[in-house]
Amino acid sequence: MSLHHEFIIAKFHTKVAITVGRLGQYCGEELAPHIGRFIRPCCYSLRNIKDNAEKESAFIGLCNMINLNPVGVLNDFIFWCDAIASWSQPTDTLRQLFANILQSFKLQVGDVNWTNFIQQLPPPLRERLALFYQI
Repeated sequence: MSLHHEFIIAKFHTKVAITVGRLGQYCGEELAPHIGRFIRPCCYSLRNIKDNAEKESAFIGLCNMINLNPVGVLNDFIFWCDAIASWSQPTDTLRQLFANILQSFKLQVGDVNWTNFIQQLPPPLRERLALFYQI
């Protein structure tokens, strides 16, 4: 496979991730039950793009779906953490949405499990989440 072909595929995946996220703003109730099927590839694609309005709208929709079905992302939560840490300058709205989701998961799994989870994160990711979201 040529480098150009790989670039086109990656760009396609990014556009799909943005679209899926945006759909979460408008029909999140219909998509949230299936979030476990697409959250990992969406996070992987979205973490690799620069901060912009498209990325923001995708994350707002993903946050909506996660709030509707938090159990659906439990197995891929590390990918979610990595994706939200990819933001250089999240807007206040996004920062609050991310902080609320992190806090909800902490409450859901309990302090001991949360501490174990955080300790498993790579140090740069753990430090970035601590800096932005005081976890």
